[in-house]
Amino acid sequence: YANESDDQNSPIDLTFTNEELEILQNAGDDPLKAVVSGVKLAPVDSTSGTRNGIYVKIDTTINGEPYLYYKYSPGDENAIYYVTFSYVGKGKGDYDKINLKEYKFVGIGNGAYLPVKFLPLPEEKNIANFAASYSPFEGVTLKGELAGSYYDRNKFSKIDDGNNQGYATNFSIDVKRKANKFFGINLGGIDFSFRNRFIDEKFAPIERLDNVEFNRNYNVVQGTNGSQTLSELRLKYTPLAGTQLYGNFGKLKYGENFHSNRYDFTIDSKRKSLYNLKFYNNFVKTYFNGLTSNFLEQKGNATINLWKFRPGVAYLKDKKEEFLPSADTLINNSHNYTEIQPFLELNNLWGINFVYKFKYRTEANPLANVLTDESIIRTNQLDFNYKTNRNFTTTLSLAFQKKNYTDAFKKKGLSDNETILIRSRTQVNLFNRFLRGNIFYNTATEKTAKLERIFLPVPAGTGNYIYLGDLNNNGIADEDEFKPTNDGGDFILTTIPTDQLYPVISLQANTRFSFDFAKLFKYKSFWKKFLSPLSTETFFRIDEKSKITETQKIYLLNLKYFLNDSTTMHGSQQFRNDIYLFRTGSSFSLRMRYYQKKYLTQYSGGLEDGYYRERSLRMRVKIDKDIRNLTEIAFIDDKVNSNSAINRARNAFTQKASTDFSYRPYQKVELGFKLGAGEVKDVFPQTPSVIDFNFQLIRLNFSFVNKGRLRIEVERRELTANVPQQEIPFEITQGNSIGKNYFLRVNMDYKLSENIQTTLSYSGKKYADSDIIHILRAEARAYF
Repeated sequence: YANESDDQNSPIDLTFTNEELEILQNAGDDPLKAVVSGVKLAPVDSTSGTRNGIYVKIDTTINGEPYLYYKYSPGDENAIYYVTFSYVGKGKGDYDKINLKEYKFVGIGNGAYLPVKFLPLPEEKNIANFAASYSPFEGVTLKGELAGSYYDRNKFSKIDDGNNQGYATNFSIDVKRKANKFFGINLGGIDFSFRNRFIDEKFAPIERLDNVEFNRNYNVVQGTNGSQTLSELRLKYTPLAGTQLYGNFGKLKYGENFHSNRYDFTIDSKRKSLYNLKFYNNFVKTYFNGLTSNFLEQKGNATINLWKFRPGVAYLKDKKEEFLPSADTLINNSHNYTEIQPFLELNNLWGINFVYKFKYRTEANPLANVLTDESIIRTNQLDFNYKTNRNFTTTLSLAFQKKNYTDAFKKKGLSDNETILIRSRTQVNLFNRFLRGNIFYNTATEKTAKLERIFLPVPAGTGNYIYLGDLNNNGIADEDEFKPTNDGGDFILTTIPTDQLYPVISLQANTRFSFDFAKLFKYKSFWKKFLSPLSTETFFRIDEKSKITETQKIYLLNLKYFLNDSTTMHGSQQFRNDIYLFRTGSSFSLRMRYYQKKYLTQYSGGLEDGYYRERSLRMRVKIDKDIRNLTEIAFIDDKVNSNSAINRARNAFTQKASTDFSYRPYQKVELGFKLGAGEVKDVFPQTPSVIDFNFQLIRLNFSFVNKGRLRIEVERRELTANVPQQEIPFEITQGNSIGKNYFLRVNMDYKLSENIQTTLSYSGKKYADSDIIHILRAEARAYF
């Protein structure tokens, strides 16, 4: 017995009005009746006295009938409405989605959205099941099942409650006979089974009853309903070891308007060291509301083993013909495709493995109510890998597909196309690990969408953005009306794909390699002593999704066509090179870094591109056994151009230096002092901003052995600007104010017992002329 039930008196994150409750009570079991209008008037602006909405109501006539729809037009004096749209299914709505804010009227029944809001229907589902089995003889099993359900699709409404109760039955017999002999001849083993199942149309199971291929196997048409009756007869015959024959007959009925007869058989024969053969044939004849359908599916695979080689061939056919009632006329659901795929496998020959496949596929679809050849698809595919030892490994996957349409379908606007998939990964470890590296390359043709930035509301204090209000009075929360904050905002930023898809070629490639000169020389020498402290690491990565039609310019890495503002949907290029002296040295180590990143993204609101470069030096020194120092010097270029958020645009140059001393008098205690200074110059504004900053930080770390730790930090950070009244991007000031800023941070983790963990954090902030901000969080967790 199982029960699932919603509490209609405790909806999550919403409250029903009396009007909505009345709608729910009158909706019965139909969710399309449980809707309210998504249209509402914009509130009156307190200063202008006008309504600043984003949709205009348009009155018109369609097919001679009056009709009104809503047009997205923020800023229009007639835009006095806010409209919420809901997805109702393709071909069932009147609007298409452009982005989260904008929906476009495309004609009655030509879209997928309507200006309505669905009200959730609270449901209750109960099911009870009884099953029994009996074996009167060896190898014979009888099984029976009886189930009943109660399913109320709307607990608010008494309407349509007459169909809440349903039942289902299932009966089966299984017979398994071991190998039989006749006059000393082995006739093989036979298995036999029969089942009959009835499912009342009002029966509501808790979980899926059939496998995922059931509707396909019986050619069930979408929209089929009614009580279901299924009868199946299955035979399995094993004439020889390794060879099995299967035969099935099935009959499926839904009410009086749908019935389907299925005939299928399978041959499966294999000898592990010689061959493998399998063939499957499925034929289904279906009748539905006068429509007649013939569905044929065939699958085959045959291979032979020749030493390290394994040649074979695969076969696939899928043919479906649907005819109108009382006519020999095909409808558009009909199709026919045939696929033949010879292949060759090589297994572990001197560390080499590969599979080559050639696929030839023909497709036919209805044209003027006749199945007509539509296209020919040729695919070459190669999978290769080579591995000798840990020093060198490489894998490669290639797939090239060409689809050529016939002239008849080219006249309908279809054009020939190519699909490419290349994936490669190589790892090297040479000269006693002196050179280590890897190369990765992946490219494919696909479809992608532009991204849309949206700001999601979150509980106060848990976000990282605040909303500044409708600054331009257009009734829309635009991107540049949100500001980053360090003090716990009310929104977080995320991106979602828009609905429109674009064909692109996508490429990801990266390489990382390092040189460790200490491992280049096996014997002591001058060069070993001189070069051993030196090591390097280099990283390069490219990501590109481009709409360019000449795809070879992308997969052949012609970089001048990358990061193009007219063809690139999303792209980035990163390069980093680190040079180390005494990388693992405990007394002294030095790192010199060069890092560069270029990127470009087409958002729904416009293009954003940027450039970032860092040149830095980091030095670690052990002054005494208890005193250490970390000193860093960096020069950074940071440039961002954004069409959608002007407050993100910048062209900044930063130079900064810091030094950090740490003193550990005891193993449990560390004292630290850090100071630094620098300058940031942003030349993007008409009057360039120049910000000078300096900071000092004192910290104390204390460890509770096997219990936890305590960390206390006090920081002073001062910023001065040549134009303090000018708006400065958050990324430049890191959220600090011009003037003197003070911070106190306390963090403690402590384990009270094996199963109880506590954390405590306090943050006190004083920005220039603002009041002190106190944030205290405490948490205890118990584990059972």
